[in-house]
Amino acid sequence: MNHLPIFLMSAISLSYQILLMKILSIIQWAPLVTFVIALSMLGYGMSGIVLYHLKLKLYMEEKANRIRIILAFLYSWLGFFCFLVFQKLPLNPAEIAWSKDQFLYFALAFTLLSLPTLCARTFIGSYYLGRKTEGARIYFYDLLGSGVGSLAPILFLNYFKVERSFIILCSIGFIISAFILLTKTARKRLASLPLFFCVLTNFIWPAGHLELKASAFKPLSQMKQFPGVEVIKEKDGDSTRITVLKSPEVPFRFVPGLSLNFGDNIPEQIGIYLNGDHFIAIDKISDLWQKVAYYDFTLNALPYEISQQRERILIIGEGGGSSAHHALLQGFKNIDVVLSNLMLVEILQNDMAYYNAGLFNNEKINFHAVDGRNFINRSKFNYDIIHFTLWQSQIGQMSSAYAVETDYMLTHESFNRVFDLLTPHGLFTISRWVSFPPKDSVRLLSLCVELLKKKGIQGPGKHLALLRDIQTSFLILSKAPLTHQQIRTIREFAKTRAFDLVYLPGLAKEETNQFHVYHEPLDFLLAQAIVNNINVTKTYKYDLSPPSDDRPFFSQFMKMNTLIELLRSPSSSGKMMVEWSHLLEWLTLLISLIASLFFILIPSFWYFSRANDKQGLKLISFPILYFSFLGIGFMLFEITLIKKFTLFLEHPIYAVSMVYDFF
Repeated sequence: MNHLPIFLMSAISLSYQILLMKILSIIQWAPLVTFVIALSMLGYGMSGIVLYHLKLKLYMEEKANRIRIILAFLYSWLGFFCFLVFQKLPLNPAEIAWSKDQFLYFALAFTLLSLPTLCARTFIGSYYLGRKTEGARIYFYDLLGSGVGSLAPILFLNYFKVERSFIILCSIGFIISAFILLTKTARKRLASLPLFFCVLTNFIWPAGHLELKASAFKPLSQMKQFPGVEVIKEKDGDSTRITVLKSPEVPFRFVPGLSLNFGDNIPEQIGIYLNGDHFIAIDKISDLWQKVAYYDFTLNALPYEISQQRERILIIGEGGGSSAHHALLQGFKNIDVVLSNLMLVEILQNDMAYYNAGLFNNEKINFHAVDGRNFINRSKFNYDIIHFTLWQSQIGQMSSAYAVETDYMLTHESFNRVFDLLTPHGLFTISRWVSFPPKDSVRLLSLCVELLKKKGIQGPGKHLALLRDIQTSFLILSKAPLTHQQIRTIREFAKTRAFDLVYLPGLAKEETNQFHVYHEPLDFLLAQAIVNNINVTKTYKYDLSPPSDDRPFFSQFMKMNTLIELLRSPSSSGKMMVEWSHLLEWLTLLISLIASLFFILIPSFWYFSRANDKQGLKLISFPILYFSFLGIGFMLFEITLIKKFTLFLEHPIYAVSMVYDFF
């Protein structure tokens, strides 16, 4: 029982880090994995300085226990207080490129959120110093706690909301303080009662007093400003918070890739937000065979115009069911729908069944709640059409929130497997949000051209077509060369529905940029260069090289020289084009170095300089250098593993938990 506090503190300190990643994915744009790891490591480093100054007191068990009681209490109190202060900060990472204030807010947030880890690691370190003879046993309980703590948030989030999970974890610090007091005299045991009262209050108090306040720039926050918007369901999972909304006064009208020539009505819709960011719309239908007018006026309708095969279709990243319903109406006998979020599948099949006529329970539609990459690797079927839907948020993609997120669906290895799963005349189609200057669509085209060349196909341009509207782009890769009839059909489809052709075999410049006009058809020029084997990667300001599993950052386009050029730009419009999530990585490194300098290195050297201990200065110089390089190597290895494990474990939260469990 003497080692129970070590086990508990080690567990909750790791759980705090992982839960913080989850919270930041809800209130900001994406899981800031490296940000949380860096601030945690800062807490570890600062704890060493605190322990050095407390070392004499820690040799006396009575004084050491007093310090541990205070540290455990501070862990809980700071966990609540620092997070509440953090939520009050007007932090908006998207403004970092041009706002100096955001740098200060970011540095303050970094320091605040590291304080609970400082208390936790100082608490555990106090046992190593105070009980040197029990070092091996303390290390065992420390590692055991870390292992349990790295997996605990996944279990917690399956039963509690994020706010409640955070309250429970922070309250355990009070329990540890009370537990240490209970091992003392009867008089001191009475002092533990107020701490137990704190624990009881936090457990039974409504989680609403710690309600997460999402960034005002997230789509869900903006949607809630509209009159009459009502949250009809909100559910937390281990990786996602799902919020279901209805808006009767300002109806949802969400149909990406819809033609400007469509003049009919869009069905009533219910909206679903994933982590307050990615939006999904569910159409209200009363009958599964009810025709929905807008289906034939979207870019998604094009594959059905040029393909005569109706046996089996695979839809990856399906949202509200429109793609699956469209395929059902087109007469497909087998429809495989892949959604990596099991909780979303359950909501669509159960809670929303009344709204869409039980679409997701139809016998022809097979749901697979797995990661898309894992599914295509295991699939034994061949498909007439494989479609990658819009699975990223439009605002998130346009704001470069996903630039440093790994996407293993958009790599050479993934496309190679998809190509093998197509029937001899099968079609592979991909929807993406339009970006300007052109990046996503032309990089996908570059990836497809590389794939076809490695397959030994001569004239890869004969297998490809690329279209766009004002918001979305649509890429088609045909396993067989496109026929003259298919090319005529694509031209007619684009003309009658006011879609712009970007690439098509035999396409002339005059045929492009007709409806959604750019100053210059840059996307067409880039596509022509890529298909004709002209290397544009060296001259273009953005990286269009094909991603692979070893370099899976599909949405990271910014070259270093382009980043520097935009940051030096005097105009705010230039700085707004900076991929801020990429910049955030560099900013995290910079703040980590500055914080380490002020909180670790300067106090260390100042202490020995004040004591005029030149020998001490020499003694600490080598260990600081040694452990700095050791720490850098360890963190590079750990973060690389986290990114790589995402390929197998589907989500960064799972990858972090597993890697933390190993290390």
